[in-house]
Amino acid sequence: RNTRRSTGESEHPGEVAIVSRLRALELFCCAGGMAEGFRRAGIEFDWAFDFDPNACESYETNMGHRPIQMDVRDLVRMVEGGWSPGPIDLLVADPPCTPWSRSGNRKGLDDDRDMLRDTCTLIGLLKPRTYLIGNVPGLDDSTNWSVVQDVIGGMGTTCNNGAVGPTSRPIRASHRQRPQ
Repeated sequence: RNTRRSTGESEHPGEVAIVSRLRALELFCCAGGMAEGFRRAGIEFDWAFDFDPNACESYETNMGHRPIQMDVRDLVRMVEGGWSPGPIDLLVADPPCTPWSRSGNRKGLDDDRDMLRDTCTLIGLLKPRTYLIGNVPGLDDSTNWSVVQDVIGGMGTTCNNGAVGPTSRPIRASHRQRPQ
């Protein structure tokens, strides 16, 4: 579980060698939907954070342990002040979608509920080997794309063809017959 894999030497030809345990952190864990998907893939989160007490209660019911109830902005201040969870291999964040959703007012960064910039700040501070930022249709619309390029692209990645990151691309769950 939570193993980082390498294509290095293995005792058996064609097998992938296990290098070490994967250290994972989740932001905006809500009721645990992302955590459950990752759990099914063999990855469990060492750290999970959410501000909403009801979300934390649901997460605990669904995942068997309680996340840390904390506003991500407070977590940013803690990390800026020197706190560290140690090296992180995977950071998964699913910041509030309401500021970007096509069905909302679409205030983006001007919405008090928006946490995209804080998410990117934490990624920059914690420097995980890999990160995933989930969101909703609307975040990558032309009206929001310059903001995405500024905020996420400002982390030192590149933005092109709807993809953010030097080797990344959007993963559309609907294209894989999976609920979103």
